[in-house]
Amino acid sequence: AIGEISRNIAHLKRKESLAKKFQERWRTLTHNAPHLIITIDRQGVITFVNQRIKQLLGYDVEQIINSSLSTLVSDQDWEAVAKDIMEVTSKDQMKSCVYRLKQKNGSIAIYAMDWSPLRESSGKIVGAVGMATDITREKEKEAELVQSQRLEALADLVGGIAHHFNNLMTVIVLEADLIGKEIRKQGNEVIEEIIEKRLKSISESCFRGTQKIDLILEFIEGLSGKQFLMIDIDEVAKQVLSQVSVYLRAKAIQINTKWGKVPQVLGCSSQLRKALIEILMNAIEAMPKDGKLDVKTEMKNGYATLSIADSGSGMSEDVQKKMFEPFFTTKEPTRNGLGATVAYGILKNHGAKIKVFSAPEKGTTFVINLPMKQMPRCGGEN
Repeated sequence: AIGEISRNIAHLKRKESLAKKFQERWRTLTHNAPHLIITIDRQGVITFVNQRIKQLLGYDVEQIINSSLSTLVSDQDWEAVAKDIMEVTSKDQMKSCVYRLKQKNGSIAIYAMDWSPLRESSGKIVGAVGMATDITREKEKEAELVQSQRLEALADLVGGIAHHFNNLMTVIVLEADLIGKEIRKQGNEVIEEIIEKRLKSISESCFRGTQKIDLILEFIEGLSGKQFLMIDIDEVAKQVLSQVSVYLRAKAIQINTKWGKVPQVLGCSSQLRKALIEILMNAIEAMPKDGKLDVKTEMKNGYATLSIADSGSGMSEDVQKKMFEPFFTTKEPTRNGLGATVAYGILKNHGAKIKVFSAPEKGTTFVINLPMKQMPRCGGEN
């Protein structure tokens, strides 16, 4: 009997030792995996998460264990996540989805998540196990490609229209000049004075029109062969604030600036001024009287970073997705909806990375990251 008990004890110890080794290997595999691994119970409470969460989302494991999965999922996606978990745990299904997850610093990352049922040794489903992969950059590239294609289509459309209008303006100016010459031949001074005045008005209007068309063509045609110059981002931002100062004073907007004295970058100061004016005018229009505008520059991760934060009405997620689309506007019908598109095109020509953080009634922050090395050419005067 003593011998049998001893053998049983030794067998149990071997099983415990094997179980510990298995658990240790499981921890090593999961914590060293490049993906985020999460297990949850049927109520959506997190029962396990690997160490990779610290590197990917910024949370410590201890912060997340025993908290709801909603802690990590964006509010807009939580309903869809809850539905997916229900299907996995109740219908014994595998599910592949894309969710927006909340990072500890408040930003949003996009993850592809594969869910599978989590079973006990008896086979009973007690929850779900998910493996998530960060696809934020892939989604950004996809969005940039779509935006680039839209800009190309806009360039073709507007470029053709602008050239046609230029031709029409030329005909009008020539005809007005010919009419003036014919009237002067007649010698009637009274009629000549009246019509000369009208013809002058036509010519001036045509001249202003061609100037506007030239501005459109300058943007559409993009690079016109002039070299990039070294420019001071702080100085460009100060110039733009000076240009819009009358609008800021009219609404009694408080301006807070913080200049980081960032190194100069290669770029076109006139083009960057155009882009920043569009962004600032949108910010001013979005703010009530006595609003607040924060403008800051700094060096960050090898980029010259310019951030513009307003205390305006903010934007919903749907508006943020469309804000750079041609002709999209939430303003009155008199606005053409091209301002943000023009700004986007200019900044992209400078190799900038643009991030927008906004929510309804919480204002909007534009973060523009300009790399130290740029494209070799740009359009516009410097």
